[in-house]
Amino acid sequence: MSRITATDQVLLLLQERLERAQRRKPQLEARSATPRERVEAMASVRTLDQRSFRKALVRGLLAQNLGETLVGDPAFDRVVQGVLAILEDSPAGLELLAQSEVLLGRGEG
Repeated sequence: MSRITATDQVLLLLQERLERAQRRKPQLEARSATPRERVEAMASVRTLDQRSFRKALVRGLLAQNLGETLVGDPAFDRVVQGVLAILEDSPAGLELLAQSEVLLGRGEG
């Protein structure tokens, strides 16, 4: 059994809020939140420190692209940690993370 971290709880809460907001809007066809919508919602949660935000960003994008069912798997968390480590260990990766933070209103522009 895997542990649910604070980051997982924040992502689940954000997903629930996005889904609730979507249900309030009359739409012709239902759709799930886009990766950008999820990340923008996550960026509005100011209680996350920079490292947690970056981890949540990577986790959300990987989950969106690889499938939500993988999120609870400990191997998925290791992949998230590995991807984040690769990004943080390279100047280009750090620049990408910094640009993402600025675009989402979390970094300095």
